[in-house]
Amino acid sequence: MWLQRLSRKKEAESTDLLSTNLKRCLTSFDVTLLGIGHMLGSGIYVVSPTTAKDVTGPAIIVSYLIAGVASLLAALAYADFGVRYPRSGSAYSYIYFSLGEFWAFYVGWNVVLENVLSTAACARACSAYIDSLTGYTIANSIELVFGKLPGGFWSETPDLLAFVILIGFVVFMTFGMRATSGLNNTLVCLNMIILGIVVAVGAYYADFGNWKYKPENPNFNASAQVNFVNGFLPYGWSGVFRASASCFFAYVGFDAIAAAGEEALNPQKSLPIATLSSMLIVTTVYVLVSGVMTLMIYFADISKTSGLPEAFAYHGAYWAQYIVSVGAIAGMSTVIMATVFAMARVCYAMADDGLLHEAFAIVQPRSQIPIVSMYFFGLLAAIIAMLLDIETIIEMLSIGTLMAYLLVACALLVSKYTPPEQTIDLQLESATAFPKVSDSPKLSQVIPRGGSLYKVARKPASNGHILKSHFAFVSKFLPQDYSQRFLVIVLLCVLVLSTVVACLMIQVTATSWAAIGWVAMALSLCTIVLCTFLLFAHELPENKSSAGHQYNMPLVPFLPVCSIVINTGLMMTLEIWTWLRLVAWVALGLLIYFSHGIRHSKLNHRS
Repeated sequence: MWLQRLSRKKEAESTDLLSTNLKRCLTSFDVTLLGIGHMLGSGIYVVSPTTAKDVTGPAIIVSYLIAGVASLLAALAYADFGVRYPRSGSAYSYIYFSLGEFWAFYVGWNVVLENVLSTAACARACSAYIDSLTGYTIANSIELVFGKLPGGFWSETPDLLAFVILIGFVVFMTFGMRATSGLNNTLVCLNMIILGIVVAVGAYYADFGNWKYKPENPNFNASAQVNFVNGFLPYGWSGVFRASASCFFAYVGFDAIAAAGEEALNPQKSLPIATLSSMLIVTTVYVLVSGVMTLMIYFADISKTSGLPEAFAYHGAYWAQYIVSVGAIAGMSTVIMATVFAMARVCYAMADDGLLHEAFAIVQPRSQIPIVSMYFFGLLAAIIAMLLDIETIIEMLSIGTLMAYLLVACALLVSKYTPPEQTIDLQLESATAFPKVSDSPKLSQVIPRGGSLYKVARKPASNGHILKSHFAFVSKFLPQDYSQRFLVIVLLCVLVLSTVVACLMIQVTATSWAAIGWVAMALSLCTIVLCTFLLFAHELPENKSSAGHQYNMPLVPFLPVCSIVINTGLMMTLEIWTWLRLVAWVALGLLIYFSHGIRHSKLNHRS
C-alpha cells in the first residue's frame, strides 16, 4: 500500500495540460530572455572569479564547456518533457508524470533549495558590486553599527543591502508577470551589450603570458599543488572536473524556461526554441568572458567578489570598471527575478498537488501570481543572503541541480520505453463491485460519471514488454510477470551504480600512477555497462505515444544515457560537506512529505 502511494503518478489528461490558474502572456522571445537572464549573470559575476582563482585557473573555460555540454543534454530532456507536459513545476512535474510522487517531491524539494540559495548568492553578489561603486562605504557602516559575525560559514558582517535588494524585487514582482518580463527584457539586453564591450576591451588588454606559470607571484605556489600541470592547468584536471560541477550553477537558468510552461502563450513552440537558443548563447558568452578575464589578469590575482571590475582597474581602465559594475548589477537583477519566478512556480505546483501546504498555492487574483510562495521563500532567501558567506552558499548549490538533471534523464528513458496503458471503463452498481476481467488489470480507480460509478482499469499494452529477437534469451532469467518499465528502471540503477563505482575508484587511485590499472579497470567497467545498456535499450520497443509532438529529444537513448553518466560523475566530485548539507535538507523534506504531503496529495481523492 505504501509503495503504491509513493509510486503513484499523475495522469496526463490532454484537456488539463493547458489549463492553469496563472496568466498566459509570455512569447517565445520573452521566455528566451527569461532563460538568458537567469543564466547570464550568476556564472560571470559570481562563479567565475571564485572558481578561476581557487579551483581551475585559466582552465575555467574548459570547465564551462564541460558543464555546458552536460547542461545542454539535460536541457534537451527538459524541452522534450516541456512540450508534453507544459506545467509550472518543471522537473518536479515531469517526474510526477513519469516516475511517481515520491521522486517528484524529492526533486521538487531540492529544486526549491537550489533556487533559494541561487537567489541568495546573486543578491550578495549584487550587493558587493553596488558597494564597490560607493568605495565600500555601506559595508563599513554596517560593520560599525552591528560589528562582525562569528565567522566560519557566516558572513563577516550582516549584508543588509542584499536583504533589501531581494525583498525589493519580490515586492516589484507582485505587480505581475508582464511588468516583470518587461524589466527583465530591458536588463538582459543592457547586460548583453555591456558583456560585448567587456569581450572587446578585454581582448585589447589580453596577455597570453597570464596563461603561463609565474613563480614570482606570491599568491600561488606550484610546489604546494600536487595536481599542478602548467600555467593553464595550475590545479590539474581534477580541478577542472571539480569546477565543472560548480559551473552547473551558471546554467540552471533553463529550469526557469521549463517553469514558464503555464505562462507561455504557446509552450509547445516556445519552450524548445527558448531552451536551445539560450543555452547556445550563454555557453558562448561564458567561454569568451572567462577567457578574457584570465587573459587580462593572472588568475591568482583575481578578486573573488568583483573579478571583472578589478581586472579592468588593474590596467587603469577605470571607465570600463564602472561600466562592468552596471552590467553586473543588471545581470544580477535578472538572475534574482528569474530565480524568484522559478522558485515560486515550483512551490505553487507542489502545493497545488497537495504535497506542500495549500497556502503556497494561493494566487493573487489581479496579477495571477503565486504570491504566498514568492513571499515566503523570497524572505527565506533574503535572510540567507544577509547572514551566510557567499562561498558557503555556492558550495551548496550544484548538487540539487545535478540530481534533478539525473532524474529527469532517467524519467525520460522510462517514459520513452514504457508502453502506453490501455484503459477499460466498466460501469458499476457500487464502488466495491468489480467484475472479473480476463486482462487482469493491475491498477484501478473508481470515479463518478453522470450519476453512475465507473471503475477505470489499466493494463499494460499487449506484448509491450517482449524483447526483440537479439535479447529474447534474457527473458529466461526474469520473473514471468516482469514489465518493460521494470527492466528499464533496473538497468538505470545498474548504470548509475557502475558510474559511481568507477568515479570512486578513480578518485581513490588517481593520486598514484602505480594504480593506473585500477583506473583503467574502472573506466572499462563503466564503458561496458554503458554500451550494454545502449544496445539493450535499442532493442526495446519504444512508446510511440511519446512521439508526434513538435519536439522530441534526438538520439534516444544515447543522449539521455550520456547525460546520466556525466551528471553522476560530476556529483561524485563534490565535497563531502555538500552531501551532508543535502542530507539535512532532504531529511527536512521527508519529514514534510510523510507528515503532510502523502496524506494531502490530490491523488488520494482519485483513488
